[in-house]
Amino acid sequence: MNLEIAVEFIRAKMVLMSENSYQEEMEKVIDTIRRQFERRFDLAGYNLTELRRWDVEMLEGLFKGAVLETDWGDIHKQLIVKFGVSRLGPTGRKVTQQVLKRGRILDMDEYYHVKEFVSNVDNIDKIGEANYSALDQMLSAFAPPTRAGEEEPPDTETRAFSPAGRTRGTEPDPIRLEPDEKLCPAQLSLEQRKEFLQARYEETLKHLDHDLDRQQLGYVVKSSLPFIDSPYVQDHAREAQCAFVEHELESTATLFLSYAQFTSIEDELERRFGFRRLGPSAQRLAAQLIAEERAPTRHERIIVERFLEQHPRQQIFSREQKRQIKLALLRPLSDPLPSPPPRPKYKQPDDLSVLRIGAVFRNGLAQSPCRVMAFDDMEVSYDYWIEELNRWMYGTSRRSWGYYKTPTAIFLHEAEPLRVDEIAREFLAKYRPELPLRFARHPTFAWTDKPFSDRESFDEHLRSIAPDLLSHPPFPAPTISLHPWMRGGRFRKPEIVRAVDGKSISIRDILWAAQRLQAPCQKGTSKGVGFYRIGLAHGAPSYYIGEYYDAGGMIRFYEGLQGSVR
Repeated sequence: MNLEIAVEFIRAKMVLMSENSYQEEMEKVIDTIRRQFERRFDLAGYNLTELRRWDVEMLEGLFKGAVLETDWGDIHKQLIVKFGVSRLGPTGRKVTQQVLKRGRILDMDEYYHVKEFVSNVDNIDKIGEANYSALDQMLSAFAPPTRAGEEEPPDTETRAFSPAGRTRGTEPDPIRLEPDEKLCPAQLSLEQRKEFLQARYEETLKHLDHDLDRQQLGYVVKSSLPFIDSPYVQDHAREAQCAFVEHELESTATLFLSYAQFTSIEDELERRFGFRRLGPSAQRLAAQLIAEERAPTRHERIIVERFLEQHPRQQIFSREQKRQIKLALLRPLSDPLPSPPPRPKYKQPDDLSVLRIGAVFRNGLAQSPCRVMAFDDMEVSYDYWIEELNRWMYGTSRRSWGYYKTPTAIFLHEAEPLRVDEIAREFLAKYRPELPLRFARHPTFAWTDKPFSDRESFDEHLRSIAPDLLSHPPFPAPTISLHPWMRGGRFRKPEIVRAVDGKSISIRDILWAAQRLQAPCQKGTSKGVGFYRIGLAHGAPSYYIGEYYDAGGMIRFYEGLQGSVR
């Protein structure tokens, strides 16, 4: 696959992800990332290494949870039909093992896979230091082909054509190790450090002329700064947290700014405050890890790993020094995470009258208010307010959605009732909050009892094993969407079951449809049966086909509080 086709592949994949996103908010995030991809392409273009990394880490990694497992299968099929492949490259481990066994790299495709695998610090532990060094030597010794029609070697790799028709050759990264980074005084107060961070953010904004870039940088600030004052951050660690937020800002801005722009920002900060940085730069931290032969802190590990990934062409450190840095990052952390605070002792509320559809609470589940969408004594499905967008998370434009859910006792734990919103009829008709959150549970009947050739044999088995299931009232909706469930929390593509009379569906019909869907997916014997609300799928109330106990542990949590079985 050449460079132009690879760019079109990434574009097509992001469009398909956006169209198949299970949540409206994630769809917007993917669209934002897609526009940023185009923005960066306009400025500098991409090379194949960057596109492969984008595909594996961003699309297949970060955003994979935004699309159902079955929809990913459909996306891959469409990509194969159009491009002949469903991914630009695997994670590289299998290719790397083949190269190690063979003892040499055959082509550019293997070169990129091995290079990507070796660049991941964690992989040293997987393959061993000796194999890691051997792969490094193979990468250095590999002479890429340069004949007509073949790819250029990585050191002279030509970037993609921009709309202006220009190309840009790859050059060494201009970053360098400063002899004196002019750090802030040790006695600088926390408020002054936060003031410096705010100033750095504002100075960085002055160099960004695109709204999407400014929004992304603003999101980093809003999500990072509150952690400085978090009760979970110990007092002696707040200064380190400020330095880490500085690196978060710097890392995000790396996508948009040049080294010269970073230098001008720090020049202005030195003029205003008398110093340039709150903490050492990533390259300075990497040098310290080599010189001092010490274990990194949690923040240092993140910062240095990010530096090695974002600056693959830096010339500060030699290949041997990079190897030493990666080995240093594998040492046990010098500041392991402290023991988490004891979990609160939840108690099942005696009075649930405060719960009603549209009731708005402030609790510990989100920084913003939460609104009740559906509830019973076991669990609450809720919505939350998005302050940046000035609206609730759930709308009425989506035909597929998964609810946020939590046990009722956790939702109401130290919750502050705010008000009760009037819910629009359109909203209620779409989400059907009156439908049961779980139904047709039975402890002994199983999806894998035995295969059934027809409906009659299944009905006969059902009457002999679980006759009480047949006495359940019909499901009070004209359609229901059933998701087969697989261990590991994955759902397969749903199937719509429709009422014969157009009003309600008999439990017998639902069980028969679920049997045909779930039995092929079930590994081992199912421990009972049950149906549990997910949200919406294709405009119909969606439930996953589960066992007697739900996969999320809601029922067991409730039984633990009540000391009873339900």
